[in-house]
Amino acid sequence: MNFNIKEIPPMKKLHKIHIQGYRSIRDQQLEFGPLNVFIGGNGVGKSNLIGVFNFLNQVAKQRLQTYTGKVGGANAVLHFGRKQTKSFSLVYHSFCKFILSC
Repeated sequence: MNFNIKEIPPMKKLHKIHIQGYRSIRDQQLEFGPLNVFIGGNGVGKSNLIGVFNFLNQVAKQRLQTYTGKVGGANAVLHFGRKQTKSFSLVYHSFCKFILSC
């Protein structure tokens, strides 16, 4: 099978993400490079950081209600639950490899 590179749309690169109120992440802003490695002790939030990308994937697929139900409801998604965290925010910035295709 032959692929023509021109037929494959350019991939967007995630530049940075700002997470507020998601699981163990109260407020964190991260900038990404070409290769990113997350290292830390148990219980510091590495899995929850990776979980943000699963969450975004589910939102993009319009499965927020199903996702929230599977993980245990809003109390499981929000930082210290609904009583502690009234809102939650994810802001991500990306840029395209080819500016004209953005």
